[in-house]
Amino acid sequence: MSGKWETSLGTFTTPLRVVSKIKNKRGKIPKFKSRLDEFKTQSIIYFDDNDVLKGHLATRDDFIIDKETNKGKLKFRLGSFNPYDVYRAFLKVAISLMPDNILTQEKWMVEYLFKDKPDYKIFPIIYMIFIDDGAFKEPFFELRRYQGNFKYHPEYILDAYFGKAIIQIILPIDIPNENIFIQLPPVTQIQSSRSEYQVEKVDLSNNKNERRDWTFNMQFVNQIK
Repeated sequence: MSGKWETSLGTFTTPLRVVSKIKNKRGKIPKFKSRLDEFKTQSIIYFDDNDVLKGHLATRDDFIIDKETNKGKLKFRLGSFNPYDVYRAFLKVAISLMPDNILTQEKWMVEYLFKDKPDYKIFPIIYMIFIDDGAFKEPFFELRRYQGNFKYHPEYILDAYFGKAIIQIILPIDIPNENIFIQLPPVTQIQSSRSEYQVEKVDLSNNKNERRDWTFNMQFVNQIK
């Protein structure tokens, strides 16, 4: 069952793994293959053996370049994935990081891995912050227990550092409250020279397959003709 969740997580994160050059278990940066939509072929985006980003595009709309600024936007049209399975894959990671004494207290969370429909205790939302400079070469996770002063903050949060993104996952909440408050991780302050960040909120409550488009800003060293 967890393999099904991780398949959806893999689809969901493939664009991040490509643009951040995160290698898979075989030591290769994955290729991205888009969904077909109304086109006859897929767009394929990948790095070659010389570390050059290449692509075979089904439509020019998947890549827009401004030749004056040498900047572009690269669109990844994801295939089908299950959003709630993405959340459960992250929740599985969070539970695996819990010390035994904490897991004994919070063992009710394990039951929520196998619930096919989110209920009032589950907060299937993730927050994503994209960084400009550098990338986390290997994904890593931190399970945090909230120690602040905000009354309605969730007790447990999983922070995933994934390529060019910092992803925050809210664990199930034992006693939910409509005034819930989320504090984003302070690590963003040191990841870039930027003074402000855009935070993308992604709803993962849907337990039916859906599609998604991701667009990344690209800066090119050489002039494209």
